[in-house]
Amino acid sequence: LALPEPDRQRLRTLVEEDIHTSLRFIQNAVTRSAGIIDAMLRLSRAGRVEYQPVMLDMHAIASRIVAAMSGSIRAKSARVDIEANLPPAYGDPTSVEQVLGNLVGNAVNYLDPSRPGHISIGHVPQAESVVAAPSLVTYFVRDNGLGIPAAYMDKMFIAFQRLHGNVAKGEGIGLALVKRVVERHGGRIWVESVEGQGSCFYVALPARPPVS
Repeated sequence: LALPEPDRQRLRTLVEEDIHTSLRFIQNAVTRSAGIIDAMLRLSRAGRVEYQPVMLDMHAIASRIVAAMSGSIRAKSARVDIEANLPPAYGDPTSVEQVLGNLVGNAVNYLDPSRPGHISIGHVPQAESVVAAPSLVTYFVRDNGLGIPAAYMDKMFIAFQRLHGNVAKGEGIGLALVKRVVERHGGRIWVESVEGQGSCFYVALPARPPVS
């Protein structure tokens, strides 16, 4: 049965559009799968990297991180305050900087656009810390951002969990990596948050080299 030319043209257009849609879907699926595989490899490597711990100037580390993120911070019209007398910690320089950088980066990404953003980097005095171990020093990254619903609090450090997936890109492994690095240092990480008010991530790291 011969179709009139206008009908054939419409059919041809529908087929071509369907093919392009299918190809885009396949391409996105492949890209997503590659991202997940890369994320899993990074999680695996985090448990095998050989650390070279030294005493760290945490104020210098925090300052480098904030300077590196200055463009994103300005774009959010945010302010970041760093405590002047951050005590030192004992750890691998690159890994600890990645930990703090991830927490500050998350704080910047998940600020509430409806109000001026404010992020604070500081430490908790030993007498006030919930970590009853003088061998650890507790730092915090506090923000007045979107906050975390109570139902998600137990999932924050599980890989591939993304609470505000429409706000920032990623595979959802940043906090899982942070947790693994902190625990390999013999430390702890936890979070306190109120949805709509902000979050505070705490990281306890060794205060000094282990006694041999």
